[in-house]
Amino acid sequence: MTCQFLIVCLVALGVGALLQTLPVWFLVMKIMGGTYLIYLGIKALRSKKKSTFDAIDNIAVNKSTKTGLALFGEAFLVSASNPKTLIFLSAFLPQFLTLESPAYQQFSVMFITICAIVTSVHIGYAFGIARLGKRFSLKNMEAKITKITGGLFITMGGGILLSNR
Repeated sequence: MTCQFLIVCLVALGVGALLQTLPVWFLVMKIMGGTYLIYLGIKALRSKKKSTFDAIDNIAVNKSTKTGLALFGEAFLVSASNPKTLIFLSAFLPQFLTLESPAYQQFSVMFITICAIVTSVHIGYAFGIARLGKRFSLKNMEAKITKITGGLFITMGGGILLSNR
């Protein structure tokens, strides 16, 4: 949500319009974002993480090596390195602005709305995965999901790098 807040603030300041008029900066952000997604995908594919269920079966506690701050930083970089979000919100949000209310109030409502939508989608994903988990054997599912996610990140990163815009 922090990155969405930053992006909405940048839209309010007109940075999205500036990014559209400076294609070199858009290209730089696009290359950085695509490369970062590919890096995360390769990292996920190369991980040798054992299933959490194996650790439970062995009565061993598997401590995560990543801190909350490291996870936050990684998620922030994934969101921030996508220039298309800034461009989309720059085109989408201003059409809802009116002159009767202060811009900061309107952008605040828009940000809260975006947060509610993103939270709803993520909750939907969580419930969907939980439901799928009940239908399928969870043994080694964590490792499989990590590999699938890695492949998807590489595909999305390549798509970003190969896209015309």
